[in-house]
Amino acid sequence: SEVHLQSLLENIFPRECLQFGYHPDPGASEHVEAAVKISERWLAIDSKAHVDKFLEFKKAGGRKEKTAFLNAIKSSIEDISSKYIRPDRGTHDFAFLFVPAESLWLEITEFATGEDAGPDLFSYARTKKVILVSPQTLYPYLRLVMVAMAGKQLQDKAQELHLSLQGLLTRFQEVREAVDKASKQMGNAKANLDEARQSLSDFEASLVRGVSLAASLPA
Repeated sequence: SEVHLQSLLENIFPRECLQFGYHPDPGASEHVEAAVKISERWLAIDSKAHVDKFLEFKKAGGRKEKTAFLNAIKSSIEDISSKYIRPDRGTHDFAFLFVPAESLWLEITEFATGEDAGPDLFSYARTKKVILVSPQTLYPYLRLVMVAMAGKQLQDKAQELHLSLQGLLTRFQEVREAVDKASKQMGNAKANLDEARQSLSDFEASLVRGVSLAASLPA
């Protein structure tokens, strides 16, 4: 199943976007089979089949064997959810559980666990942010994730652009207020200067009249 998963992923993604034997915590002893880098975060993909328990269930057909198989799948879902969904460590907030055989995946999707193991496996997996995929559904799900992430990036870019434009508008308003203030101050200064010039002219005229009057007086 690991070889199958690796082959499928290598046919879809460039090698630099893949990690095999991945764990978000360096030095951990356990690893998922693969991780895909999408929008700067890693999407963990673990491959689990539990074929032995499934064959026991198909052979015996008993409730005990069915419960053992379903609980094995649930345990894998819980492991992936608790160990490999680590947004704080650069992962997406969901992960994939790869079921390597289409027939087995179809069997799992038809299981309603009922009283044996809680809700159906797909519903249970969703509560743990784990998506069950098969060889046929792996690429469509990955494509859906890539489109969704691209849309989110566009939304983030639009929000970033909006904030930048808002910042520029605020700065423009500040500069305009400063220019208006300076213009007003210049207007006031011009009015004061014109008033001073008028006073000076009036004083000059008075002075000229005074000099003329003094010159006309007898010595």
